[in-house]
Amino acid sequence: MGGAFNRTVEVDFPQSGHHVYIEESFLGPDVFNYMRVQVKLRGSTPSVPVGSKIEVPDYEEEYTRVSPGMIRSRASRSYRLEGNNLEVPFTLDQTITYTECNSHMTSTRLKVARNFIVYDPQEQIVRYAMTNKISPLSVDDPCREGRQQCGPNSNCVVEGDSFRCVCNQGYQQIYEEDGDRTITCVAAPQHSGGYLVFAHGMSLLRVPTVPTKSNPGQLLLMEPNQTPVGLTTDCQMGHLYWADASLKVIRRANYNGSEVTMTISHDMLSPEGVAVDWLGETIYWTDSGKDTIEVASLVSKYRKVLISEGLSNPRGIAVHPGIGKMYWTDWNRNSPKIEMANMDGSGRTELVKENLGLPNMLVIDFDRHNLCWTDSGLRRIECIGLNGQSRRVVYTPAVYPFGIAIHEGHIYWTDWEIKFLHRVDVNGGEAEPLEIPAGGSGKMYGIVSLPSYCPSVGSACAVDNGGCKYLCLPTGRGGRSCVCPDTSEDGSDIECSNLS
Repeated sequence: MGGAFNRTVEVDFPQSGHHVYIEESFLGPDVFNYMRVQVKLRGSTPSVPVGSKIEVPDYEEEYTRVSPGMIRSRASRSYRLEGNNLEVPFTLDQTITYTECNSHMTSTRLKVARNFIVYDPQEQIVRYAMTNKISPLSVDDPCREGRQQCGPNSNCVVEGDSFRCVCNQGYQQIYEEDGDRTITCVAAPQHSGGYLVFAHGMSLLRVPTVPTKSNPGQLLLMEPNQTPVGLTTDCQMGHLYWADASLKVIRRANYNGSEVTMTISHDMLSPEGVAVDWLGETIYWTDSGKDTIEVASLVSKYRKVLISEGLSNPRGIAVHPGIGKMYWTDWNRNSPKIEMANMDGSGRTELVKENLGLPNMLVIDFDRHNLCWTDSGLRRIECIGLNGQSRRVVYTPAVYPFGIAIHEGHIYWTDWEIKFLHRVDVNGGEAEPLEIPAGGSGKMYGIVSLPSYCPSVGSACAVDNGGCKYLCLPTGRGGRSCVCPDTSEDGSDIECSNLS
C-alpha cells in the first residue's frame, strides 16, 4: 500500500447505543519519516471515569479482500475498566481502500496482544501500545461458500471461523432476517443538504450553518397565513415537512423549496410537532388542540391516533426508528414533562418530569444517542441520554428558546424574543448569535438541519411495509406491530384486524 490509503471505521456500542464514525486518510511518510494522517471523527462513546485505566483483552480480526483495492473487516470486541470484571462490548466495521498492485490475497488474520492504554492528564494525550502479528487463515476461507449466500449489493467478510454479509460502499443495511445471514442493502441516499431551515412568521428561510454577511441565507418559501410551528425532514427522499397550526395542515416540499404539497389536511385542530420515520415511511405529529399524538402512512395515508389520554399541551416530537422509540414534550404549566413510548404507542413512560419549566421542541442527536430540548420556562437548552441517564444543561440563560436542531456537533435554536439564531457546542460553552436573512417577520418557530445522509439505523418496517397490510410501526424490541388505522386521509374503506 506504500503508506497511502483510506480507512473508515464504524464503531457501535450495543449496550449504550453510542456510535462513532471515523474517516482516516493515510498520506504516506513526511520528510521526518512520520506517517501523515488526516482524521475526521464524529459520534460519542460510553463515558469513562477520570483516572480510570482501560483494559483490552487480546483479540483477533479477519480482513477480507472483497474487490481489487478494497479490504473489509467486521469484528466484535470488548473492553473493561481496570479492577472491574464487567466487559463493555462493541463492534467494528472497517473498510480500507488503496491502489492495488498485483495481489493474490483473499483473507488474513490480525492477532493483537498485550494492549496498553493510558491517559496522560498533564499532556492531555492517550498513550497506547500493542503487539501485532499477521498471518493467513488457519482454516479454509469461509467466504468461498459464503459469497453465494450474500444478496445483491453486499459482500462476504470473514468473522472468526465463520462469515458475515456486509453492504457495499454506497449502500446501507436496513433489515436483517433473524437467524439468517441474509441482509437487505439499499442505495444510501445523498441529497444537497448541509444547511438549516427555520420558520419566521409565514416564511421558511434557508441558512448556512455558519452564516456570513456575504452568505446570510435566503427565503426558501412563503405560504400566506401559515404558522409553521414544527419542522422535520425525510432524509431518505430529500423532503422537508412542517406543521401549520393556523391553517391546520401538514405540508411537504423538496429541500430546495419546490413542489409544495399538502400531506395531512383533515381532522386537525392545532398540529405543532412533526417527525418522520424515513425507513417505515410514516409521519408522526402532535395536536395541541385535540391533545393527541397521531401517525399516518406517507404512502397510503392511513391514519391512527396513538395516544389521546394524559396529554395537556403536547408540542415537540421526535422519533428514532432504529430503536423504535418516540419522544414528545408536554408543556402543561401545572405538570410539564417529556415522555417516551414505542413507536406503536405502547410502553409509554415519563422520561423527564422534574425541574422543567416550559419544554418546547426537541431533537434526537443520533451521533451521541441523546435527546435535547428547549425550555423557555427555565431559559435552558438541555440534553439527556435516550435511556434517561446523564441529564445535563448545555446552555443557560437563553431568553425564550423555542425550535432546536443539531448539526455536526452544534446545537442551534430559535428564540421568540431575540431575532437571531443561536449556536452552541453540544458539550456547552459560549453561545454564538447568528444573523438571519431578510424575508420573514414575527415570531421564529421551528428549525431543522437538512442532512445530506440518513443516520445508519435499521428497522423491521423498512422492507415491504414489514409485511403489514396497513400500518407498520416499530416497537422498542427491534420488531414491529401491524396496526389497524382509524381513518384514511383520502377516505378509503378500511377492513382490518390487528393481525394484518
